[in-house]
Amino acid sequence: MFNKTRIYSLIILLLLMSVLVTGVALAQGGLPHFVPREIENFPSALESYISPSAQNDSMGISALEQQVGFSILLPTNLPSGCHLRGTSYDSVGNAARLHYSCATIIERKATHIDHPLVAPHSTHQVLVGGEPALVIDGMWEDQPNGRTTWSLDLKTLGFERSGLVIRMVSGQDASEDQLIEIAKSMK
Repeated sequence: MFNKTRIYSLIILLLLMSVLVTGVALAQGGLPHFVPREIENFPSALESYISPSAQNDSMGISALEQQVGFSILLPTNLPSGCHLRGTSYDSVGNAARLHYSCATIIERKATHIDHPLVAPHSTHQVLVGGEPALVIDGMWEDQPNGRTTWSLDLKTLGFERSGLVIRMVSGQDASEDQLIEIAKSMK
């Protein structure tokens, strides 16, 4: 027969386990297919991770949709002066890339988990239309000396919608609020 100490210990253990599971889900920002991993230094063996190959520059949206095998979501609300410059297909991630003058939008099916490598404390959670999203402040960049360092020149908004994982990458051309507004308008 269990005594009170064992029962209380079991209850505390169950509570701690539920907090741990909830904490992991919150740390992921509620995005099951977009889970950044913090690292101090970028391993040189992963150089291709920074710039996956893109092919077929400036193909039409319908041709790009046939290539990736899904309907591409397009923004209906863009900041003044922001326009589509071209599209491309990323064969490594089977992703569609929409190159706007204010940001690049990368869309892929949510079939596997993305683990973008980020610097410590470089992410924060936001809401896009009431749904969780993550902002990554910065990106790993190659330097002339051959080292890869964390640069704050770029920001990424990552979110999921309609079975897709979507990343919006921008430099100084769009603010975080503008990226969120663009993301809200994607249909």
